[in-house]
Amino acid sequence: MEEETGAREEEEGYVASVGAGAYPAAGLPAHLRAGVGDPVFFLLAFVAVATSAAFTSMVAVAIPTMLAMRRAANSFTLLADAALEELPSTMAAVRLSGMEISDLTLELSDLSQEIADGVNKSAKVAQAVETGLGQMRDLAMQQATSMIEERANLQTIPNSAKKSNGSSTRQRQQEKGKDHSTNRMEP
Repeated sequence: MEEETGAREEEEGYVASVGAGAYPAAGLPAHLRAGVGDPVFFLLAFVAVATSAAFTSMVAVAIPTMLAMRRAANSFTLLADAALEELPSTMAAVRLSGMEISDLTLELSDLSQEIADGVNKSAKVAQAVETGLGQMRDLAMQQATSMIEERANLQTIPNSAKKSNGSSTRQRQQEKGKDHSTNRMEP
Protein backbone atom coordinates (compact mmCIF):
# COMPACT_ATOMS: atom_id res chain seq x y z
CA MET A 1 0.00 0.00 0.00
CA GLU A 2 2.81 2.35 0.67
CA GLU A 3 4.13 1.61 -2.74
CA GLU A 4 0.79 2.45 -4.29
CA THR A 5 0.60 5.68 -2.35
CA GLY A 6 4.17 6.54 -3.30
CA ALA A 7 3.51 5.83 -6.99
CA ARG A 8 0.36 7.84 -6.91
CA GLU A 9 2.12 10.73 -5.14
CA GLU A 10 4.86 10.71 -7.71
CA GLU A 11 2.31 10.62 -10.42
CA GLU A 12 0.43 13.56 -8.95
CA GLY A 13 3.62 15.31 -7.89
CA TYR A 14 2.99 15.27 -4.14
CA VAL A 15 5.33 14.13 -1.40
CA ALA A 16 3.88 12.54 1.67
CA SER A 17 6.82 13.25 3.96
CA VAL A 18 7.43 16.52 5.81
CA GLY A 19 10.83 18.17 5.78
CA ALA A 20 13.66 18.15 3.28
CA GLY A 21 12.90 15.62 0.64
CA ALA A 22 14.53 14.43 -2.50
CA TYR A 23 12.91 17.22 -4.50
CA PRO A 24 14.05 20.83 -4.00
CA ALA A 25 10.52 22.24 -4.43
CA ALA A 26 8.78 19.88 -2.16
CA GLY A 27 5.11 20.52 -1.65
CA LEU A 28 4.54 22.08 -5.10
CA PRO A 29 2.89 20.18 -7.90
CA ALA A 30 5.17 19.13 -10.73
CA HIS A 31 3.54 21.42 -13.30
CA LEU A 32 4.25 24.43 -11.05
CA ARG A 33 7.87 23.55 -10.51
CA ALA A 34 10.10 25.21 -13.10
CA GLY A 35 13.78 24.76 -13.44
CA VAL A 36 16.41 27.39 -14.16
CA GLY A 37 16.73 26.27 -17.76
CA ASP A 38 12.98 26.19 -18.35
CA PRO A 39 11.67 28.79 -20.96
CA VAL A 40 8.65 29.58 -18.76
CA PHE A 41 11.04 30.73 -16.06
CA PHE A 42 12.71 33.13 -18.50
CA LEU A 43 9.35 34.43 -19.69
CA LEU A 44 8.14 35.08 -16.15
CA ALA A 45 11.43 36.73 -15.25
CA PHE A 46 11.22 38.99 -18.35
CA VAL A 47 7.63 39.98 -17.53
CA ALA A 48 8.59 40.76 -13.91
CA VAL A 49 11.60 42.87 -14.95
CA ALA A 50 9.60 44.71 -17.66
CA THR A 51 6.76 45.41 -15.24
CA SER A 52 9.08 46.73 -12.55
CA ALA A 53 10.95 48.88 -15.12
CA ALA A 54 7.67 50.31 -16.43
CA PHE A 55 6.49 51.02 -12.90
CA THR A 56 9.82 52.67 -12.00
CA SER A 57 9.74 54.86 -15.13
CA MET A 58 6.12 55.76 -14.46
CA VAL A 59 6.99 56.81 -10.89
CA ALA A 60 10.01 58.76 -12.17
CA VAL A 61 7.81 60.62 -14.65
CA ALA A 62 4.98 61.09 -12.16
CA ILE A 63 7.16 62.75 -9.51
CA PRO A 64 7.60 66.07 -11.42
CA THR A 65 3.92 65.97 -12.37
CA MET A 66 2.93 65.46 -8.75
CA LEU A 67 5.23 68.31 -7.69
CA ALA A 68 3.59 70.55 -10.30
CA MET A 69 0.17 69.49 -9.02
CA ARG A 70 1.33 70.32 -5.49
CA ARG A 71 2.41 73.82 -6.60
CA ALA A 72 -0.92 74.28 -8.41
CA ALA A 73 -2.82 73.16 -5.31
CA ASN A 74 -0.83 75.61 -3.17
CA SER A 75 -1.54 78.41 -5.65
CA PHE A 76 -5.22 77.52 -5.64
CA THR A 77 -5.21 77.57 -1.83
CA LEU A 78 -3.64 81.05 -1.84
CA LEU A 79 -6.17 82.20 -4.43
CA ALA A 80 -9.04 80.82 -2.38
CA ASP A 81 -7.71 82.56 0.75
CA ALA A 82 -7.40 85.86 -1.13
CA ALA A 83 -10.90 85.43 -2.53
CA LEU A 84 -12.30 84.75 0.94
CA GLU A 85 -10.64 87.94 2.20
CA GLU A 86 -11.61 90.17 -0.72
CA LEU A 87 -14.95 88.73 -1.78
CA PRO A 88 -17.13 90.22 1.00
CA SER A 89 -15.83 93.75 0.46
CA THR A 90 -16.06 93.36 -3.31
CA MET A 91 -19.63 92.11 -3.10
CA ALA A 92 -20.52 95.00 -0.79
CA ALA A 93 -19.04 97.44 -3.30
CA VAL A 94 -20.95 95.78 -6.15
CA ARG A 95 -24.17 95.91 -4.13
CA LEU A 96 -23.59 99.60 -3.33
CA SER A 97 -22.84 100.34 -6.99
CA GLY A 98 -26.05 98.59 -8.00
CA MET A 99 -28.07 100.70 -5.56
CA GLU A 100 -26.39 103.88 -6.82
CA ILE A 101 -27.11 102.91 -10.41
CA SER A 102 -30.78 102.29 -9.63
CA ASP A 103 -30.99 105.67 -7.83
CA LEU A 104 -29.33 107.35 -10.79
CA THR A 105 -31.77 105.67 -13.16
CA LEU A 106 -34.72 106.97 -11.13
CA GLU A 107 -33.24 110.48 -11.07
CA LEU A 108 -32.66 110.39 -14.82
CA SER A 109 -36.23 109.24 -15.34
CA ASP A 110 -37.52 112.14 -13.25
CA LEU A 111 -35.23 114.57 -15.08
CA SER A 112 -36.36 113.34 -18.48
CA GLN A 113 -39.99 113.75 -17.39
CA GLU A 114 -39.26 117.34 -16.29
CA ILE A 115 -37.47 118.04 -19.58
CA ALA A 116 -40.42 116.65 -21.53
CA ASP A 117 -42.80 118.87 -19.54
CA GLY A 118 -40.55 121.89 -20.21
CA VAL A 119 -40.46 121.14 -23.93
CA ASN A 120 -44.26 120.82 -24.02
CA LYS A 121 -44.66 124.15 -22.21
CA SER A 122 -42.13 125.80 -24.54
CA ALA A 123 -44.06 124.49 -27.53
CA LYS A 124 -47.28 125.95 -26.11
CA VAL A 125 -45.56 129.31 -25.51
CA ALA A 126 -44.14 129.30 -29.05
CA GLN A 127 -47.59 128.52 -30.43
CA ALA A 128 -49.12 131.33 -28.36
CA VAL A 129 -46.43 133.76 -29.59
CA GLU A 130 -47.05 132.70 -33.18
CA THR A 131 -50.78 133.20 -32.73
CA GLY A 132 -50.18 136.63 -31.15
CA LEU A 133 -47.85 137.68 -33.97
CA GLY A 134 -50.43 136.56 -36.52
CA GLN A 135 -53.09 138.62 -34.77
CA MET A 136 -50.78 141.65 -34.61
CA ARG A 137 -49.98 141.27 -38.32
CA ASP A 138 -53.69 141.10 -39.16
CA LEU A 139 -54.37 144.14 -36.97
CA ALA A 140 -51.50 146.08 -38.58
CA MET A 141 -52.81 145.21 -42.03
CA GLN A 142 -56.28 146.37 -41.08
CA GLN A 143 -54.92 149.63 -39.65
CA ALA A 144 -52.74 150.26 -42.70
CA THR A 145 -55.62 149.51 -45.04
CA SER A 146 -57.96 151.81 -43.14
CA MET A 147 -55.36 154.60 -43.14
CA ILE A 148 -54.83 154.23 -46.86
CA GLU A 149 -58.57 154.31 -47.45
CA GLU A 150 -58.91 157.43 -45.28
CA ARG A 151 -56.20 159.22 -47.17
CA ALA A 152 -57.73 158.24 -50.47
CA ASN A 153 -61.09 159.56 -49.33
CA LEU A 154 -59.67 162.90 -48.25
CA GLN A 155 -60.54 165.57 -50.67
CA THR A 156 -57.70 167.53 -52.02
CA ILE A 157 -57.97 171.20 -51.45
CA PRO A 158 -57.81 172.98 -54.79
CA ASN A 159 -54.86 175.27 -55.09
CA SER A 160 -55.29 178.73 -56.32
CA ALA A 161 -54.50 179.31 -59.90
CA LYS A 162 -52.36 182.22 -58.90
CA LYS A 163 -49.55 179.99 -57.81
CA SER A 164 -46.93 179.30 -60.34
CA ASN A 165 -46.63 176.08 -62.19
CA GLY A 166 -43.44 175.31 -60.30
CA SER A 167 -45.20 175.32 -56.97
CA SER A 168 -47.96 173.10 -58.30
CA THR A 169 -45.35 170.74 -59.63
CA ARG A 170 -43.78 170.55 -56.18
CA GLN A 171 -47.09 169.76 -54.62
CA ARG A 172 -47.71 166.98 -57.07
CA GLN A 173 -44.28 165.51 -56.35
CA GLN A 174 -44.96 165.70 -52.62
CA GLU A 175 -48.32 164.03 -53.09
CA LYS A 176 -46.71 161.33 -55.22
CA GLY A 177 -44.09 160.83 -52.52
CA LYS A 178 -46.83 160.40 -49.94
CA ASP A 179 -48.63 157.98 -52.19
CA HIS A 180 -45.43 155.97 -52.62
CA SER A 181 -44.86 155.88 -48.85
CA THR A 182 -48.40 154.67 -48.23
CA ASN A 183 -48.06 152.07 -50.98
CA ARG A 184 -45.00 150.69 -49.22
CA MET A 185 -47.07 149.95 -46.15
CA GLU A 186 -49.37 147.65 -48.09
CA PRO A 187 -48.52 143.96 -47.83
